[in-house]
Amino acid sequence: MRVDGQIVGSAPDAIPDGQDFGAITVNGNDRTIGMVTDCEIAIRALDSGSDSIKVKARDFMSKDIIRSRDNERLDGVVLLMESKQIR
Repeated sequence: MRVDGQIVGSAPDAIPDGQDFGAITVNGNDRTIGMVTDCEIAIRALDSGSDSIKVKARDFMSKDIIRSRDNERLDGVVLLMESKQIR
């Protein structure tokens, strides 16, 4: 999938074997601009009756992305997720 000429997703070797995350980041202008989950694809894109060939990731991605740093302690990540009600 592409957004504004950018390839969207993660390198397969970045995901541990046997893991199924169901989400990818959407990148544009050298930064993360959104996220697409398998649920968003099923509900927003496919069920909306849109032409899946013409619809763009930016049309149905979540735009308000909550981020954590790679060196953040796990308890800090858990608190952030709880405060933002991320499941």
